Amino acid sequence: MSTLTIRDDGYLDVGGALLPALVRGSNVTGGGASIDAQKRQGATGASLVFDGWEDRQVRLELLIQETDPAAPQRYRHLETLQAAALARREDGGLQVWAFGGQLARALKLSNVIFVRQPGVDDDTDGDDLIVTLALREFDPEADKISPSEAAAPDVAAAPAAAASGAA
Repeated sequence: MSTLTIRDDGYLDVGGALLPALVRGSNVTGGGASIDAQKRQGATGASLVFDGWEDRQVRLELLIQETDPAAPQRYRHLETLQAAALARREDGGLQVWAFGGQLARALKLSNVIFVRQPGVDDDTDGDDLIVTLALREFDPEADKISPSEAAAPDVAAAPAAAASGAA
């Protein structure tokens, strides 16, 4: 898994490539409770079951700084971010990025995926780029079982257990 880390020294670490970038702004939305309404046999209405948390959306506005005007690198840095956004795993799925830095730690965000290619605005003086990254929290949950399913007896196993006990 590759890493995407907002460093405290004014750099963004994108899979080992250090880009001179300051976070101008961030916005994290979502993360609400996911509630599943389940109809119970013989009961009117539905019972509500907490089914985890929705993924959060993360928007980062970065100032990609030109560190040496004599040898401009800002568009190479943009190419690095573009390649990261388009990266795929070997199976063709989206690349999952381990998300690090103070913001990630404070919000307990550990893995993200890019949901859009980077947006870009040229700074008015021409030396810097303002780049917007759109990320989404990625939390793979395999075989997720709701609390009601975990507490319910296995009806299919009951006849087999009764038959083996009677024999």
